[in-house]
Amino acid sequence: MCISAPTAVVLRLGRHKLARGLGCRNRLGTISSKLEGQETFMMKVPRWLLVSSAPLEFAVCAYMLAMLALAFAAPDCPAQVPIFPKSGNTICGRVLDEGSHPMRGARAAAVATNSESPWVPPTWTDDDGKFCLKDLKAGVYTVTVSRPGYLSVEQSASLWTDKADVADIILVKAVGDLTDLSRIVIHGNTTFTEKSIRSGLLSDRSILLASHPMAPRQAYIAVVVSKILDGYKRNGFPNATVAARLSSDGSRINVEVTEGARYTNGEIVVSGTHVVNPDELKRLMREERIPYGFADEQVVAAGLNKGLSKSLQEHSAVAAWPPGGTADFSEEGRKELEADVQDKFAEMGYWSPSLTVNVVPVPGTTTASLVINVKDEGRTETIRQVHISGNKKKLRSGPDGLPQY
Repeated sequence: MCISAPTAVVLRLGRHKLARGLGCRNRLGTISSKLEGQETFMMKVPRWLLVSSAPLEFAVCAYMLAMLALAFAAPDCPAQVPIFPKSGNTICGRVLDEGSHPMRGARAAAVATNSESPWVPPTWTDDDGKFCLKDLKAGVYTVTVSRPGYLSVEQSASLWTDKADVADIILVKAVGDLTDLSRIVIHGNTTFTEKSIRSGLLSDRSILLASHPMAPRQAYIAVVVSKILDGYKRNGFPNATVAARLSSDGSRINVEVTEGARYTNGEIVVSGTHVVNPDELKRLMREERIPYGFADEQVVAAGLNKGLSKSLQEHSAVAAWPPGGTADFSEEGRKELEADVQDKFAEMGYWSPSLTVNVVPVPGTTTASLVINVKDEGRTETIRQVHISGNKKKLRSGPDGLPQY
């Protein structure tokens, strides 16, 4: 360890002291070093180094003093830093807003992580956004900068010299009262009402997370814009644009919508097939099916589950690509259509095909085509036998040959 050369090294052992600050006695004692009046080093002297003979006692003490002097004043030390230096050091920094402008009135405080008195009196930034925490001891500090309406920022600072400068700290505004969706004011919408758009936002998990009062405000506004735009794309508006800005008093989010033309489902275009019948694939994509997760048509027809039958009454059968339906231009919708095409290939006995699916507006019309480009039709597989184990009831075959309870 390298520290500044001591002005005095005192060997204190019980009551006895030898000349020039050296002293020993035949019991356990301590050695201490001082730097400009500040005690910087202390160590206990083990019994076996202490003897009762005065000349030898002096020799041992002199040897120990020499070792301390060498350790404290080594010429090759890169930095002469005391272990516990005097007070009077400072940590300085600058606070900016999101536009990189100096911020006045931000509160700066620090907590020392390696001191018995960790609390440091706070200070506030000036017109230039600068602050200085003064009269600090050396050590590692956590600097916290805060201001009402903004997210607090913590930054670590190591103070081993008279002054340490921290990197510029940028404070970001918090969502605050804007978490109330009624503060979102929408302009330019003609197809959907402001109420229906807000209702759609309220049911979105990402909006609920981003709208926390202590979340970053700009990130929240970006999520609002993204979700409104995604809603328009899902409902047939591929060219819609959405922009948002805060009102002058910061109490509202003004959203400007340009809808553009709305498109409906048109033709299905299939390319790249060699064995699979394109017309059969198109038929399956247009065929109405009960959504997955509700029930099997045969179970409903037999009336074996009234609860599921009631659910099916509320969820009519739908097609993956219903003719004349609203075209979905969102990325999530594209992935869903791609999964639907994969399922249709599986129904025809082809597993793990490689393909791409896109919804493309037809120029000069208000219809969109479902474009399916098949790169590899996949492998053909069929189910030859079904084994059921663990059943406690006797099975019987149904009209389709499948087992029934």
